[in-house]
Amino acid sequence: MKIRLIIILSLFLLYGATSDAQLTLDSCINMGYTHFEYELQAQSYRSSAELAEKKINTNWYPKFVVDGNFTYQNENISIPTALPGMEAPAVPLNFNRLLVNFNQTIYDGSVTANQKKLEASKYSMLEEKIQTEKIQLKSKVISIYMSILLTNDRLKIIQAKKIVVEDRLKIMKSGEEYGTIPKINIRSLQAEILTINQQIIEIENTLAALYSNLSEVTGTVIDSNNELLRPQPQVTFENNVDGRPEIQLLTMQIENFELQKGMMKTSRLPKIMAFGSIGGGLPGYDIFKDEVSVMAMIGVGLKWNIVDYGLANKEKQILSFNQQITEMQQSRARTQFIGELKATELEIVKLNLLLESDQEMISLRKEVSQIKSAQLDEGIVTSTDYLIELNLEEEAVLNSKIHELKLILSKLNYLTIQGK
Repeated sequence: MKIRLIIILSLFLLYGATSDAQLTLDSCINMGYTHFEYELQAQSYRSSAELAEKKINTNWYPKFVVDGNFTYQNENISIPTALPGMEAPAVPLNFNRLLVNFNQTIYDGSVTANQKKLEASKYSMLEEKIQTEKIQLKSKVISIYMSILLTNDRLKIIQAKKIVVEDRLKIMKSGEEYGTIPKINIRSLQAEILTINQQIIEIENTLAALYSNLSEVTGTVIDSNNELLRPQPQVTFENNVDGRPEIQLLTMQIENFELQKGMMKTSRLPKIMAFGSIGGGLPGYDIFKDEVSVMAMIGVGLKWNIVDYGLANKEKQILSFNQQITEMQQSRARTQFIGELKATELEIVKLNLLLESDQEMISLRKEVSQIKSAQLDEGIVTSTDYLIELNLEEEAVLNSKIHELKLILSKLNYLTIQGK
């Protein structure tokens, strides 16, 4: 029994010693983020937001427009005169003017300020959507990573079992020479080794597929030469899911509706601007003066949409309905995530209880298989009886590993559901 334990421990150490590099779950998740260029995408949104704000700020810049027109008409205004000897002034048939018009906003009813808030809100929501994609990728990496750990443990256990069965077969063959061991016992052990070899092939094929999947989502070549370290997550049970990006995105959408309603209010406020023009014309403002003249004008204007037939109120009502729908979606999402938290918490409690009994189960199974091993040497039981107990021992060890890794996975899932 001590020899078998030494073999198993040596096999576990061998796997760790031959690894080229150690990888953590966090490093794989971060490699996935880098591979899918989430930060680059987020930076693009931030740059776009900065440019959008600069663009909106130009609302306060004076606007200059060159306005030129050169016209000819077949007739013009005639001015009758009843005074003898007085000739009525002539209005030219062609007008030639080149002006620079300008317009400067003085008061816009906070439209520009609200536009900047809306643009900032839009790009913040786009950036938050990236977080929802990242958490989906994170869940995928966790699932693959933990599957590799579990499959690796299964491979180590079955390879250790193979060593034990091969050692037992050597002992049986030495007894066969003296005719003390039935041939059926030897054939059963040989068949078991063939079965184990098939299982190893299947497990190694599964591992290769899992490593390929992990390499794909991380953009890095990862294989059996890399040692994947076990995560050690620490959880605090609390029904708080406000950190989930889906919840935060819905909160941003609700705030965006409020900003849009504020924009509808400011759109009804009066707008005051200064305007003017400078240039020259033939004729100028004095159309009776047939020569090139300087044309200059400045003024103040007011625009106020005093009647919109309730359009603004209708738009606000539509926004309010959409906001209510979003609030209901957020409430449902929060309820769903809290439900997942509670279910995961129960799973964690259950797995802790199972792990407490696993070691006792393994100890008992090892004791039974050790007894069967001695009885097999004495010819009291068949190799089939021995293999049954050996398989039960293997199952107990594997179940313990499964429970251990499921516990880690449940804790990771708990943190992911919280948005951490």
